[in-house]
Amino acid sequence: MSRSFTDLVALATNPDLDPFDRMCHAATLTNQAHAATAALARTCAIRGEESLEDLGNVLAMSAEDVGRLIGWEQLRLPDID
Repeated sequence: MSRSFTDLVALATNPDLDPFDRMCHAATLTNQAHAATAALARTCAIRGEESLEDLGNVLAMSAEDVGRLIGWEQLRLPDID
């Protein structure tokens, strides 16, 4: 069962939980946020809403790193003249 971001934040910041458990919840939150970010960046790239450079500026990554993150090489996009 996947927990919501809200639930994970609450668990990761709950001082009544063991620090290791809090760390595990924080890691899960980070992983889910990373996956969501990659999916949204991929959607923006496919739609042509943002360039890889623009996405890289927002994500503090190079355009090449963004391309790898979103699987740019696997996308089948029409050629744009």
